[in-house]
Amino acid sequence: MDRDQSKDSKDVDANVELPLQPRDARVRALLDKLERYARGDWQSDYASSHVPPSAKEQQDSFVQAYLRTLNTGDEETLLKLKGIAKKRVSYILQLREESPEPFQSIDDLQKIGLSAKQVKGLMKKEFGKIFD
Repeated sequence: MDRDQSKDSKDVDANVELPLQPRDARVRALLDKLERYARGDWQSDYASSHVPPSAKEQQDSFVQAYLRTLNTGDEETLLKLKGIAKKRVSYILQLREESPEPFQSIDDLQKIGLSAKQVKGLMKKEFGKIFD
């Protein structure tokens, strides 16, 4: 068999359809969705299976993520938060020594000297218009 024939036989083998395994079926389903998206036919599939979260749910989610960061973040991470400077970071770390999760709600931010108005300002800085 010469080189051209062996190259042709490899091409034929590459085009042979094998039975789909479960993982292959998931990949095929994903590819089908991507193809529908490329054709602009994605909305019907998306709209029927997804309800966007309300503004309140988004706010709650952001607040929980922020509190989780305050409860677990290291000094470097805390300093990246808008409105949290070195002095507040030291208060946060001190509170965490006393209690593993000192920030359970947004009201707990008063423990580090933030008023309700300052907290709302922080949330607006960190997450934008969702907190207007």
